[in-house]
Amino acid sequence: MNKNWFVRAGIAIIIILFLSIFTLAGLYTDYLWFDALGYAQIFLISLFSQIGLFFVSAIIFFLFAATNLWISSKFIEKKLIPLRIKLLIVMLFTFIVGKAVSLKWFKVLQYLNLTQFNIQDPIFMKDVSFYIFSLPFYSFVLGFLMSCVVITTILVLLDYLKSYIGQLFKSAKIIPDPIKPAAPVFDIKAIFSKTKAINHLGILLSLFFVLLAVRNYLSRFSIMYSEQGIVVGAGYSDVVAYLPMIKILMFLAIIVAVLLLVWVFYISKQPKL
Repeated sequence: MNKNWFVRAGIAIIIILFLSIFTLAGLYTDYLWFDALGYAQIFLISLFSQIGLFFVSAIIFFLFAATNLWISSKFIEKKLIPLRIKLLIVMLFTFIVGKAVSLKWFKVLQYLNLTQFNIQDPIFMKDVSFYIFSLPFYSFVLGFLMSCVVITTILVLLDYLKSYIGQLFKSAKIIPDPIKPAAPVFDIKAIFSKTKAINHLGILLSLFFVLLAVRNYLSRFSIMYSEQGIVVGAGYSDVVAYLPMIKILMFLAIIVAVLLLVWVFYISKQPKL
């Protein structure tokens, strides 16, 4: 068993090295070009920033998604797919998410090296540097967190539904008995009668609405880039109509998140009459 494991690991390492050789060659060529221009340090900063951002985002996403799939696996009675297969699927999404996040390395460096302009806007009394350095970084982090929650929720939902989807295809091959009434192939009531599954999904949805409220909060500052008026910036309609609407949407998202948590931790625990 151990010998087979080492053989498989060795084959995987060889394949990874073979696939990455062209990428390494391209990076080395770019380094030589930047070095010839005297900007080797700039190239190394961008490279290590992308690598660091890739691993940080990949680790966060993998831990979050893998933990939730491990929880859903504990709640499922019919385990049609082993947990290790689910983890392989999570690793695939982890690479995609990490690669996408690593492309935003410049926003992270801008935020870490921000400079105050000492000029405040007349609406929110924020320094101009907030809109140039901080706000893009906050929006980037929020987008990453929302992606983690959305992708994980979809994977968890499919994990709960896979047994019913399997029964759907399996029942198509069974010849129905004309005497005995056929059982429903896809019983939606049976799916939503699983309290633990619903509670799990409810917590994920609550987290999504919390992040949605944060996004609505950040979107308030977008009026400073508004192009609705004659000039770019906050106009009368933005301040009078758009800002109150965004505040209402923000509080509605918070209310929905709280109601979901109340359902999960209180109402669903009450004994049925």
